[in-house]
Amino acid sequence: MTIIRATYNQSFTKVLFLLLLFFASSLQTTNVRKVNPKQFLSLYNKYKDKTMGKKQVGEVVYKVQYVPLELKLIQLDKKGAMSEPLYTQYKNDRKHYVEFLLQVSIPNFGEEFLKYETSESSYESRLDYYSFQFKNDIRFIFDQKDTVLCDEFIFERNFGISPNASFVIGTSITKKYSQISVLVNDRVLSDRKVIFDFSNKDIKKLPSLKKYNKWKK
Repeated sequence: MTIIRATYNQSFTKVLFLLLLFFASSLQTTNVRKVNPKQFLSLYNKYKDKTMGKKQVGEVVYKVQYVPLELKLIQLDKKGAMSEPLYTQYKNDRKHYVEFLLQVSIPNFGEEFLKYETSESSYESRLDYYSFQFKNDIRFIFDQKDTVLCDEFIFERNFGISPNASFVIGTSITKKYSQISVLVNDRVLSDRKVIFDFSNKDIKKLPSLKKYNKWKK
């Protein structure tokens, strides 16, 4: 009888272990939430500080914010530029892409940042640099070893409405990664490299959007 009881206990333990594995797997699967745009924006606003980096060099402040694909889709929908076919196409086209918003500001300078004078540049040369050359001084580093160029670059000029400067920057993703670093080497205002590290684990914590035809439901 003792041997039979031992065999039963081993079998029971094995079944219990398999059930726990199945339960854990189910939790991981349901953790990938599907939400509507309103729910996404609410969660994003609570969580976005974890995917943002900020550093100051002298009087210049650099801030880099991860921009999720879902946020871009919601913005396009608000502009009336989204439909179900475009939603699917945009998601497929951008799923292997990563995008950030880089902001440059000088807190104690109330005018357009291009008017901030440095000893070795004029307004025209600063405008030329940030419009065309700054892109070449930005790099993306995956897992501290694979360095790639910035292949998306948009200088969002505000013509003095705000003293801050905004740049949309991004690159394509060719393989899985655990960490992505954004290296910025501003050769005009600071002439010094600043690096921002982002964990893919933190990025993936944001939920996914429901299918476009379920947004309004």
